[in-house]
Amino acid sequence: MRSIGSDIATILAKSRVSGGLALRVARNNAAFARSVRRTWADNPAAATFILAHVNSLYFKRESPEAAAVRGAGSYGCLGVYLDDPMARAELNARREILSTACRSEGLDFDELRIHASVRSMRDRRAFEDPSRAGMPP
Repeated sequence: MRSIGSDIATILAKSRVSGGLALRVARNNAAFARSVRRTWADNPAAATFILAHVNSLYFKRESPEAAAVRGAGSYGCLGVYLDDPMARAELNARREILSTACRSEGLDFDELRIHASVRSMRDRRAFEDPSRAGMPP
């Protein structure tokens, strides 16, 4: 009889994502969802709408060479891909408040970049059930 642990290990081994990376992605997505809910606490429907249209999140650190040229410490950004123009506009309107909320959740970045999703990116969903995103199970 196989155990759940061995099944999970098999699935992770077959996937392109390592277990640690998958855990970090899930933790970052949950922190982002909690930050969105806190930022739009006055309008929970808007928070759910935004989370429903988030296609992907990414963190990017600048290379050590670029940091040396710039003459400063490391610089990172959080990128958010959204497929709806209204969701992008709403996110942009509260960009700094959301950035502060994300940092209080432990996400470390210097700049929040908002991108329009194109082509097959529009079919992805970072949050399968946006009404439960960032909430405890």
